[in-house]
Amino acid sequence: MGSGAPRFRWVDGGLALPPIPGAECQEWLRKQLDQIDKGMTFEGQNLKLGEYVDEWIAIKKNDLRLKSGFQYERLITLYIKPMLGKIKLKDLHLKMVSRFYDRLRKSGVGVSNIRYTH
Repeated sequence: MGSGAPRFRWVDGGLALPPIPGAECQEWLRKQLDQIDKGMTFEGQNLKLGEYVDEWIAIKKNDLRLKSGFQYERLITLYIKPMLGKIKLKDLHLKMVSRFYDRLRKSGVGVSNIRYTH
């Protein structure tokens, strides 16, 4: 055992990695928390806006009146997914969203529909 190789141990039925020095551990934890704050968890790094709004509306519809749920689905289908749906959430930024609203306005979409799309 004195070979200098890292020691692994079983904890709660799983393999635990050898301890990481305090500074390295804190740096890693800080980076992970920053990514989570920005919505960039491991699962969500490749999530596209279209996939996200599909999940969101499926959950949100339960809290909405029937007509409102259908209206949101319509706006998602007509405007959000065709124009922004293929963009990864991590790549979406304010300038893209502003251009999206400008395109809606220029194409004659009503102010109330733009507001609800927001």
